[in-house]
Amino acid sequence: MALLAVGCRTERLWSGIDVQLDGRIKLASEQPRCGCLSVVNTTNGVLKLQSVQGGQLLGEAMLRPKEPGSFRFDWAGTAANASYLVTASTLEGRSLDARKALLVETHPVWTFCDEAMCEYGGLMMNLGDRGR
Repeated sequence: MALLAVGCRTERLWSGIDVQLDGRIKLASEQPRCGCLSVVNTTNGVLKLQSVQGGQLLGEAMLRPKEPGSFRFDWAGTAANASYLVTASTLEGRSLDARKALLVETHPVWTFCDEAMCEYGGLMMNLGDRGR
């Protein structure tokens, strides 16, 4: 008698943009799509944004006072809890709360990555698209 076992993944992966209570932005798209993180610097100073995954710095971008920015992001890899974190700081390195320093659009539209209306830019949030 032969026994065949078939399994499937029933876990739903998190996707979205969440401005967290600790002042960081958590984001990941629905696989295999991409989204655009759209932000506006609401401060009177230059902001440095940094993207991180698993403690590893991926990239950074600068926003001048009142400047908008849009950065493409993907599904952040294959791990169940895969996501990116974006932090904001002054040029001097003082951490800022993204809830106060940025206006963040939190309702992304998922699209095929090569059709997204924004570029990955300096934040380099494309680990899934690169096959990692």
